[in-house]
Amino acid sequence: MVEFNSIKAFAARFLEHKIFFAISLGVYISIAVIGVIRFFSPVPYWDMWDGGLEWFLSRSTSIQDFWIQHNEHRIFFTHALFFLDFKFGNGTGAGLVAVNLLLLTALGICLYRIARRETDSYFDKWLIFTLSIFFALSWSQNDNMHWSFQSQFVLAFLLPAIAFLMLAKFLRGRAKKNLVLSLIFAALSSGTMANGVLVLPIVLLILLIYKVGLKVLIPTLLLWLLVLFAYFDGYKQVVGHESPFLGLIKSPLAVFGYFLAYLGNPISLLASDKKAGLVLAASLGLAVLVWYLLLLKNTFKKSEIHSIAAFGLASYIIGTAAVTSLGRVSFGLESALSSRYATPSLAIIFLFVIATVIHGNWKFGEKKLLFFVTAALLFVIQLSGLTSSSDVIRSRDRAGIALAMGVQDVAAVATVYPDYQRAKQIATKAKSEKISVFGSESYLKLADYKSDKSSPRSCTGFVDVVERVEGTSGDFYVQGWALPGSSSGSGGEVLYVFNSQGKKIGAGLLGEVRTDVAAILGPRALFSGFSGYVTMTNSDDLIEAGTKLNSC
Repeated sequence: MVEFNSIKAFAARFLEHKIFFAISLGVYISIAVIGVIRFFSPVPYWDMWDGGLEWFLSRSTSIQDFWIQHNEHRIFFTHALFFLDFKFGNGTGAGLVAVNLLLLTALGICLYRIARRETDSYFDKWLIFTLSIFFALSWSQNDNMHWSFQSQFVLAFLLPAIAFLMLAKFLRGRAKKNLVLSLIFAALSSGTMANGVLVLPIVLLILLIYKVGLKVLIPTLLLWLLVLFAYFDGYKQVVGHESPFLGLIKSPLAVFGYFLAYLGNPISLLASDKKAGLVLAASLGLAVLVWYLLLLKNTFKKSEIHSIAAFGLASYIIGTAAVTSLGRVSFGLESALSSRYATPSLAIIFLFVIATVIHGNWKFGEKKLLFFVTAALLFVIQLSGLTSSSDVIRSRDRAGIALAMGVQDVAAVATVYPDYQRAKQIATKAKSEKISVFGSESYLKLADYKSDKSSPRSCTGFVDVVERVEGTSGDFYVQGWALPGSSSGSGGEVLYVFNSQGKKIGAGLLGEVRTDVAAILGPRALFSGFSGYVTMTNSDDLIEAGTKLNSC
């Protein structure tokens, strides 16, 4: 019994020690990074085609190019990041994905700074810091982590968070520099996404509640009007997007359900199916909404001056959820559970959890238990980052290879962009200007594989999959594994496919993970997987599943 009690006491001390928090954070962050690496593909995905690569290829040196409208948004800062990546980086988006993680980490730090004022306890502050990073880097928002286009979505909540932090500091100490910083970040928020224009009116509302005087209110109002003018000057209605209020008129209950599911988005990953996920998310969303209404009441009473930043950010997220629900409900309720929507949901759920635990009538042990249960649920969701990414990466790589080789694999390209012809034009121009993955050495070799004069290398391998490309006369998608005698063993190496007469009939890229082959042939075969295209026009070109490769 004595030994058990000593072990229990040691475990309790360890759990309360900062080393435990540091280890937990290290493991959690590592899973996030591993997930991003596993799910990253250099092939542009969806908005990155027209909003990123095509935007850069058609650029001029005018500042208006950075302010140009993308859908309903002005993604000024993300355009600036695209410019830096394509101009000075390798243009594959790897740098942009790294920026996504840094921005999310910065958002986590902001959440901590907002929430830490809720308590004076040293232990509570360690718990709050750990949870702030857990929420900020949760895999439930994975699109905003491994998708190179998504910095705008993170910035749309990071900049407002800073604005509300500075505003809270101003109202506590009345230092004018904090007000100026708050207004600057509030104005800059309009250069992230459309919802950024909501920040200044919320700032104005808070200033009105705390009766700061006309000398502050009038400049803030003028700044808001200036931002609105800059944002909507030359604004064009997005084709295919119906009026936000049409959905409210047609089905108000659906809009409200979407709104609640949006707020509770991340917890849906714990459900067994989408329907259960919607119910779970809406239930959590309802709890968050009730908490926010109580926070709103207390803010108007000015009874919680320490919660100014929390109220500001929560109000902004509630407004974002409402506007999104009005505009997106036509896409179906399940779209509220989209991964990219999880970032604001995570932020407001974090504020809800901290406020509920800190201000609830909990004993110290109960408070710790609630914190650790929350952390455990986040850890369960985080483990999704370790699931297999092979299908996602293979489909995107297939689309990239098809465009590089000029194969009209419309179905494959549709997995990364809905307009084949437009994607082809963008890829062709990127190749000619040697920008992005289409200007890389391996993709240029794929594009010119027919004119390559290199001799076949000795090779060991097999073709596992041969799939006819619909709508073509003799093009086939092939997949398998190969170990060229002179292989460098690195990903992205070009492999050539020869027929029985030694004629080159196709090409592909080596580097896909093949644990099954490595289990038999050793570690050198771990990245022996390949995929590509061949053209078979006669019996000499015949390649089928199970064909042995002797040269490549």
